[in-house]
Amino acid sequence: MPFQDDSGLVREDRPHPLVAPFAAFAAQVERVVLVNVGWSLQLIPALVAFAFDLPPLARTALTLYTVLALIPATGWLYQMARHAADHDHLSPEVAREALERMFLPSFRVLLPLFGSMGLLFAVSAWAEAGGLFGIAVAARLAILLYGTTMLWWGVLHAQYPTWSAVRVALEAARMVWRDPAPSLLPIGATAISLLIGVISIGGIFLAVPILIALLGTTMADYLKAQVHS
Repeated sequence: MPFQDDSGLVREDRPHPLVAPFAAFAAQVERVVLVNVGWSLQLIPALVAFAFDLPPLARTALTLYTVLALIPATGWLYQMARHAADHDHLSPEVAREALERMFLPSFRVLLPLFGSMGLLFAVSAWAEAGGLFGIAVAARLAILLYGTTMLWWGVLHAQYPTWSAVRVALEAARMVWRDPAPSLLPIGATAISLLIGVISIGGIFLAVPILIALLGTTMADYLKAQVHS
């Protein structure tokens, strides 16, 4: 007999980790979409900056806002995905508490993690433009290896907000090393989701980011269960 919580949502055995994100999405579709829209709204200033012929200072300010706002918004998105995966009722109060919990830690953890990935891309472009092909190849290899751990950054940060960026990065690398196949499978699914989002801007604003967060969250739960089984 499944357990019925106070929100009216049924807690029961979770489905396969590649099915669970869609189950969690469907269980509270209106609320989950609102969470995704809340994250996606932070993209609008950058879209405006590049869609219109604005002065350089205005364009820089709008883009900088998006870059900085997406840091706590991403931490909040993964925290809300954690609640949705656990079948918690996504109320405004839960959303507010999640933002308060993740706002400052996200700058401390996610900013250096995503910033270091951006730095690797910059080094790769600089080396290629300068004809330094050895450095360019090394940077691309680092991007490939480092990129395989990205799926777990938000998941681990949401579960352990007090962890440092270094600890999150090392634990993410350990998860990929220990379980490469289960780790790479959701990366492929994430790539497909991103492709859908690129094709349809509505996908980005309504579903794709939260589905990616749910995918990583449910797969991490699956891997944890495998370890303890």
